[in-house]
Amino acid sequence: MRGGAKHRRTVNSQAGGLAVLALSYVTSAEVTANAHNGTSYISSCGLSQSSQYVWSGGGGHRHSRGFISRRSLDTQQGVSQISVEEAVSREDIHVAFICTENISHEDSVRTFLQAGKHVCVEYPMTVSYKAAVELWDIAKEKGVILHEEHIELLTEDYKVLKREVQGKILQEGTLHFTGGALKPGFGFPAFSGIARLTWLVELFGELSVTAASMEENSGNYSKMTAKLLTSDNRPLTWIEERGPGLPRAKNINFQFESCTLTQIPPAPRGAVGLFMQDLIHFSAKLVGQMSALPTSAGAATSGHILDLPPVRS
Repeated sequence: MRGGAKHRRTVNSQAGGLAVLALSYVTSAEVTANAHNGTSYISSCGLSQSSQYVWSGGGGHRHSRGFISRRSLDTQQGVSQISVEEAVSREDIHVAFICTENISHEDSVRTFLQAGKHVCVEYPMTVSYKAAVELWDIAKEKGVILHEEHIELLTEDYKVLKREVQGKILQEGTLHFTGGALKPGFGFPAFSGIARLTWLVELFGELSVTAASMEENSGNYSKMTAKLLTSDNRPLTWIEERGPGLPRAKNINFQFESCTLTQIPPAPRGAVGLFMQDLIHFSAKLVGQMSALPTSAGAATSGHILDLPPVRS
């Protein structure tokens, strides 16, 4: 979960041949599928009236399955609340979408995988490398899809930056993120900042850690600084700075042999929403159009990132 309460946007994902999708966890979400044309639907019921969004698709009959929440809720958009026990035992529920606090992801993923359900989970999937490997092994054993959401690699900002960096020889660099105070349940700063670390790994390859430090005070301020090295010993500094009133921003300073990048190049707004893009990737895995193994751009780096000292500490 990234930041505060997050809700999914309007999506129409074509998943030809897939009979049924199922439910989401805690955020009151319903996933359904059109039995006639394989179109998948998700209806996500927010915590407030202004936060409600509906994912809709083509025509045909919709089969609602239910939602799970830690609080008692009335029927939402014609869909009733069900228990975890019912969700894992019902044969007509095949997929779970998990969007809870970071520290609760592992238990939820494990529960649904062991029940033989496909799972789409927000990053980070777990708060430890060992647990991530265990979950991938369970998914393989059960023959189900475990998909870790990595929308940070789908943003137009990242795509433009990736093009700018490609082919250039790095000398040294810094990625400095600032944002509001870290909320309880989101893990320590390295976990709240995994999106930024994923950027660095995808831009510059596998990294090693040479040093890391943490500053904190009673005013809910924190600053994590990690010193990293690329595989060819180029230094990178990753900073996660959070506190009341700090603007949410990414600041870069990447020095290459040929030039220096001091800001992320402006990027046009994408034509397709981030969560729609990710849902399409997940749907493609479900119907066998895309590898289900953890080898896609985002998932391929997950194990490496989780095993870095500042993240696993």
